[in-house]
This record gives sequence, C-alpha cells and structure tokens, in this order.
Amino acid sequence: MILYCDWGGTYFRYTTGEEVFVIESKTFDLFDFLDYFTKSQRLSQINISFAGQVKEGIILSSPNVALKNFMIKEKVEQKYNITLLIENDLKCAALAEANGRKVENIALIYAGTGLGGAFFEWKLLRGADNFAGEIGHVPYQEAPYLCGCGNSNCLELFCSGSGIKKRVMVENLNPALTLGERYHSTDPDEKAVADDFISALIYGGCTVLPLLNPRFLILGGGILDNEPWLFELVKKEILNKAFPPAAKNVTIEKPLYKNSSLEGTKLLKL
Repeated sequence: MILYCDWGGTYFRYTTGEEVFVIESKTFDLFDFLDYFTKSQRLSQINISFAGQVKEGIILSSPNVALKNFMIKEKVEQKYNITLLIENDLKCAALAEANGRKVENIALIYAGTGLGGAFFEWKLLRGADNFAGEIGHVPYQEAPYLCGCGNSNCLELFCSGSGIKKRVMVENLNPALTLGERYHSTDPDEKAVADDFISALIYGGCTVLPLLNPRFLILGGGILDNEPWLFELVKKEILNKAFPPAAKNVTIEKPLYKNSSLEGTKLLKL
C-alpha cells in the first residue's frame, strides 16, 4: 500500500485511495502519525508533497512549517523500512495539472498559507537546488514584519494567508474578516490589505509570463478557492498588464483538481 500525503502550512492531507483525510498541521507530528498508521496498515511506500524547499530527500527549509535541514527520507526509511519520496508541493501540483491536461508546458501560482509557484516543460524545472519556481520569495516591497524565510520584502508577505495574518496583527485590524469582506470594506486600512493582495498576485503573474512564457498559467490555492470572485479579476489584470507577446497566447485557468499537490504525489517516481 502507498500512502499519499500533502503536508502544508495549515493542513496535512493524506489518502491511500479515494477518500482524503485532513489533520491540522499545527497539531501534526509525522512520526506519531506513522507510528499510529503503521499499526493497522502495511505500507510499502510514502509519497509526500511538502510546502517548502526539498532536495534529494532532505527538507532544506520551509517558511510555514518548522523544519530545516531535516533528513526525512533517511529517518523514515530507516525506522519503518519503507520507501519515501518527497517533493515540493507546487512541483507536485504542476505534475498533476500538466498530466491532467495532457500538455507539455504549464506554470502555476498558488496563494494559500504561503505563495508558491512551479513550472513544467516536458519535465519539472528544478534549478540547481530544486528552488526554481519560488515566486513567493521574489523581492517585492518592504514590510514591517518578516517572512518565514527571514526576509522582509517577499511577495508572499502581501499575497498569502500567513502574510495577511502578520499584517493584521501589526496594524491591529479585524482578524475575522475574509479577503472579500476587506475588499468591500469602508475602512481604508482593511481594504488596503485586499487591494495589496490583488496587486501582488497580479505582479506575480505578470512576472511569470515573460520569464517562463507558459502556454498555460494556473492560478489556485486555498485563498482563491475560498474567494471565487478573485480569479476573473486577477486573470483580466494579468492579461492587460503583462508583456503583450507573452500574454497573447497564454491560457489562464483554475486548477483541475481540488488538491493538485496530493494528486501529484501519485505521479512521483523513484
């Protein structure tokens, strides 16, 4: 049996078939989970999509999960005598979205707890250390709080759930408001949070189009899922503002899958 997992900054999702189970990440410990799970299930392999930077079975860092230089593959395989494959969550999502559409060229930007990206052209674009696609950590504007990576100017600080949460705390805003409620608020400080989120997401899309020239750009993530009005607004602005030759032939779409990262773990191979 293979266990498929999506380990994000807010939720840990897993499945061995069709039904998906969810655990809050803040209460999650991988080894407690595997100790419990392997008591009743015989596993041959675990495939994980992870919200952070991974390379050759090592979690190098994660802005929204408290792990750094963690040799996860070695530790899990030694303790449980099973195979573990782990990949960045947006790279897994790119595999799923490209495979589902049967296309050879696709870029993703997902806004959720963090802001992530990935690019696929016949195969995943990885870069020297498997960091390629980290659109959330492109320098953007200075903020009076830090990103999980340690910088104070990341795009993610303006265009993610974690960034909004930090800003709300610093500016003493209403933590209960949704992004849509902020967008329609008469309070200029509350509205600015939504306006800045939208501007940052448009900036990310306009950066990706000329840089990677994708045929498909997929905009997804938990925030866009919960705020369906956002997609058409952001899509229109990206197409209007991006480098015209790159915008001319791109198709901007929503994800095919409710959880593309989890779907992508089913495509990971040794």
